[in-house]
Order: sequence, then structure tokens, then C-alpha cells
Amino acid sequence: MSVIKKELVLVLNLTKDFIAGRYKGVSKKSMIMVIAALIYLVNPMDIVPDMVLGIGLLDDISVFTYLMTKIKSEIDKYEEWALNNQH
Repeated sequence: MSVIKKELVLVLNLTKDFIAGRYKGVSKKSMIMVIAALIYLVNPMDIVPDMVLGIGLLDDISVFTYLMTKIKSEIDKYEEWALNNQH
């Protein structure tokens, strides 16, 4: 699995576990950033529309990479928690 795909799965699972109340070890600020980034990623009409071949996904990857650098420590804590709390 590619690194970006693995991280995206982690972020999606973090979001689901946070919303369901199963995981509370992430700051509200980080969750706001996560939700904003996810909305940006699913919106096809962002800064560079996804339909623009070749470069349309670069801004999405940049936003996601920025998110991961900002919340890396919280993602690492969540990943450890998730490994120990399989549902």
C-alpha cells in the first residue's frame, strides 16, 4: 500500500472513530483541519480542478501532505491506539 493511501485510510478511520466517540485523543483543532482537508479532497472544483489532466490532483496531494505534517504526532498516537483497539 502506498504511503499516501495508508495515511488517507488512517485519517478516514480517525475521523470515523472520533465522530463515533471511540477515540478522543486528538485535539479539536486537528479534527477541524482533518475535516476541512477531507472536504477539499472530495470537492472536484478546488484551486486546480481535478479534471485538469496531469496537475489536477497535485493541489489535493499538497493539501493532504500539509495536513499530515501538521498532525503527524496525533496520527501516530491514533495508529498505535487503533492497533491495540481493533473493532
